[in-house]
Amino acid sequence: MNKISIVAVGLLAGLLGSACAVSADGTSEPEAENLGAQSSALVTTVGSGYAWVLASGSFGGGWNSTSGAITTSKLGTGQYQVDFAGQSSTNANAQVVAYGSSSTRCKLVTNAVGTTYTRWLVLCHDAAGALTDSAFNILTDHRTGSGSAGSAYLTSSMSGSVSDSFNSGGGTNTVAVDSTGVYTVTMPGFTSANSSVHVTATGLNGNRCQVGSWGLTTVRVRCFDASGAPANTGFSIARRPSSLIDGQIGGHGWVSGGTLPSGYTLTTGSCPNNIPQPMTLAASGNDIVMTLPDATLPPGGGWPDVMPIVTAYGSGTNTCKVVGWGVSGTTASATVRCFDNAGVQVNASTTPFTFTFTSKHFPFC
Repeated sequence: MNKISIVAVGLLAGLLGSACAVSADGTSEPEAENLGAQSSALVTTVGSGYAWVLASGSFGGGWNSTSGAITTSKLGTGQYQVDFAGQSSTNANAQVVAYGSSSTRCKLVTNAVGTTYTRWLVLCHDAAGALTDSAFNILTDHRTGSGSAGSAYLTSSMSGSVSDSFNSGGGTNTVAVDSTGVYTVTMPGFTSANSSVHVTATGLNGNRCQVGSWGLTTVRVRCFDASGAPANTGFSIARRPSSLIDGQIGGHGWVSGGTLPSGYTLTTGSCPNNIPQPMTLAASGNDIVMTLPDATLPPGGGWPDVMPIVTAYGSGTNTCKVVGWGVSGTTASATVRCFDNAGVQVNASTTPFTFTFTSKHFPFC
């Protein structure tokens, strides 16, 4: 059980009841087919939001579409609870990334639904797989119905059983186990490979998951244990047209070799009448700074207007996280830092990753 005490497991079980299990590989490009922009699905938003949670468990800031409170707490070493009030519904999705300068990693345990909230449980580990305190970013979204294709999410167990599944085109999402720690996720209906794709591991151990590759309707997911060996692991995956909350301002990019390859980045600006401004990047020492000029409505409300999420990409075992971010006017910038399996920082230009900015605002002008 990878250094989680029986007491900790009992605590989580008591809070949650039964826990649900919350592409060529390597650094090759996602399949370059039909790279046009995706249209947002016409579906019902049940609830969405995001939060920055400090290592102490305190709420650092965030946004909830229901205007309800976001309540955060620390349950034990490396164990956190995040409640989004007003989102009392099942079938939601969340993505999590560790925050800060060290090599910590964070993941989901599961979610639980109360009468007035949706609760997410998050675990954070050091490079050796031991529970450790860490700040993190979490973004959650829940959609129902169907309409235009091009948006999907699901949760998979380590054996490939699917739950909490949504596909805006009405198709059935599936997961196949290809080999130990390697999964193919099929999300029908996509007409472009130019998508925001993120994966978060689930479960009570120190395993982690990442995007191996993706094509038109499939995503390859790769999961590893703390030693870097492939390991069957549950995961949560989200694939969206632009930002991680459909229709809202933001943008995504696939970063490889310290560049944003043409055809694998897409942004949604603050005004539908204007051409969206592209995402850019720049090296800063061994880090990479991602910048989106038109990331929120003017005049801008500071860093809580935008949430950055990053996921490592490829068949290697490096990991990436957010070191910091901010908003100046309407321009958002976030620093990404990457580490090898032992927790030693590496040059982020040598580690491919997927990155997405999501604003709390819809375009308006």
